[in-house]
Amino acid sequence: MSKRVITLLSLLIVAGMLLAACAKAEAPAAKIKVCQITDTGGIDDKSFNATAWKGIEDAVAQLGIEGKYLESKEVADYEKNLNAFVEEKCRFPHRRCHQSHR
Repeated sequence: MSKRVITLLSLLIVAGMLLAACAKAEAPAAKIKVCQITDTGGIDDKSFNATAWKGIEDAVAQLGIEGKYLESKEVADYEKNLNAFVEEKCRFPHRRCHQSHR
């Protein structure tokens, strides 16, 4: 390529970088709220509930999200707790089930 083409491409790249740097900043995204509803074992069940809550706590510390939980003392509490968190526009953690294909 000729020296003129290289110079023109260099100027275009620099101009593009300057224009991008001067672009209007986007508004910060809304803070994500992740909510957990435990089963009757409670948050400190030393099993699934405790492990899921530890993941939420780690995400709070590392990603700056908001984390909350409600304990279900009995099976009848599940629906009440779920509806409460839906009204708060929570996101719920979930496990993905993977099946092995043979």
